[in-house]
Amino acid sequence: MWTEKSGKKTRLCTTYIDPLTGERHKIGVTIDKDTPQQRNRAKEELDALVIRKTSVVPASMSFKKLTELYKTDQALTLKKSTCTRNEYACKAFRKMFGDDCDVSKLTAGIVKQRMIEYRDKKAAAIKDDERREKAKKSVTMINEHITRFKALMRWAYQNDYIADISYLDKLKKLKDRTKREKVADKFLEADQCEILINALPERWQTLTRFMLLSGMRVGEVLALNESDLHMDTREIIVNKTLDVVNGIVTDTKTLSSTRTVYMQNDLYALCASLIASNKKKRKILYISRAPLYFTPTGAYECYGAYNKTLREVSERVLGKRVTTHTLRHTHASLLAEAGLPYDTIARRLGHGDSRITKEIYIHITEKRKERENELIRDVQLLNFA
Repeated sequence: MWTEKSGKKTRLCTTYIDPLTGERHKIGVTIDKDTPQQRNRAKEELDALVIRKTSVVPASMSFKKLTELYKTDQALTLKKSTCTRNEYACKAFRKMFGDDCDVSKLTAGIVKQRMIEYRDKKAAAIKDDERREKAKKSVTMINEHITRFKALMRWAYQNDYIADISYLDKLKKLKDRTKREKVADKFLEADQCEILINALPERWQTLTRFMLLSGMRVGEVLALNESDLHMDTREIIVNKTLDVVNGIVTDTKTLSSTRTVYMQNDLYALCASLIASNKKKRKILYISRAPLYFTPTGAYECYGAYNKTLREVSERVLGKRVTTHTLRHTHASLLAEAGLPYDTIARRLGHGDSRITKEIYIHITEKRKERENELIRDVQLLNFA
């Protein structure tokens, strides 16, 4: 390897031989600052690029090397939030199987057993007895790892790093034998919404009300600026989301998530109130520009603090855990209760399709039908003697 300088930037270079043509090619990675740390990072990237360029199906591939290649490839095409999520999964896999594990030697039985052992080890570290026992019986973590593991191995197969992944067909998710969450537990009734909002600290009441009235994801709400609220047309433009893991604003979750949310009367009134109060708040704090929901420093509001408060308060006053997803599902149920068609609800939520939203819609429409039947049951239309 050697370095080439161009202005203030340095490029770490090497050559490789194309296994198909036998030709030698030059390849390089640019370093912003010529420091030992940057050089080491660039060397790792360069090594990964060379492997990609020269790869044929290898006799063996270590888990460490495979995950490094996977990370480099994903960074080229995927959102940072997705890359971060998959990176966490890969770190867990390396702990399960070991850095030097030959991925071609894995079987469905070995993979599942290591995942169960990893789950049990994580559960054993929990100090609270009740939570520890619950974690030992949970299959959620294992099933999530199975999903991510299959995605990794399919990518490896598609890129010729593994010759055979037929065993993945045998790797099935575990059945959750615990009590399934009822559809009714996935949303709140109108009276429960009022109880929850009134019990929350004033800081979080408006945000909770906004989510209940708009049905937007919490990241979408926290990423909003006042310029996204078009009061003249009563529209909220949803075209970005706050990546709470990486602390950056990025594209919406999916293509269908980019949408326009129409402000019904109560949402319109809330938005108008927010704009007015934010103007006064910014003036007091000497902040010229800030998101719709912001801290005293003008930064994006803290999702972690909100979610923690929401969870703790809901458990105390409602006897069940409420998350930001619950608020979103509640919005869907309120729209279904009002008689709006499922397609309209799905478009407002930014869904191509949603199993949970559909379940809630069916549940609410069936409940409404039952109430209608109760009204009709005792009606006497004609009085025959």
